[in-house]
Amino acid sequence: MIYKIKEKFWSLGDEFSIYDEFDNEVFKVYGKAFSWGDKLSFQDLDGNELAFIDQKLLSWKPCYKIIIDGEEFAQGIKEWTWFKKKFTLDVPGPNDYQIDGSFWQHEFVFTRGDQEVASVSKQMWS
Repeated sequence: MIYKIKEKFWSLGDEFSIYDEFDNEVFKVYGKAFSWGDKLSFQDLDGNELAFIDQKLLSWKPCYKIIIDGEEFAQGIKEWTWFKKKFTLDVPGPNDYQIDGSFWQHEFVFTRGDQEVASVSKQMWS
């Protein structure tokens, strides 16, 4: 399955839509403009919140909580690296994900164990 994210060039806060491979809008994401830490609300087209991402402040490493139905579902923890971006997505049980990417190329690969399960890439002008 392929999803596309289209961000507005000028917007107050993070606000963008997610489209399927046929250019049908399927999700909306809204961010808070003037807040302490990143906050994103992932919603369906009827405005129902499916997940909320909240940056945890005052932690040793940058950490993001993923909240579903008011309960913490997972944590994304940014690992210390110089030129690459690396995250651990800690979900309940032994099924954690590693997210490895390039800061300059905006390319990311999600792996669970030794298996690639998803990839993300960014096109600047489309």
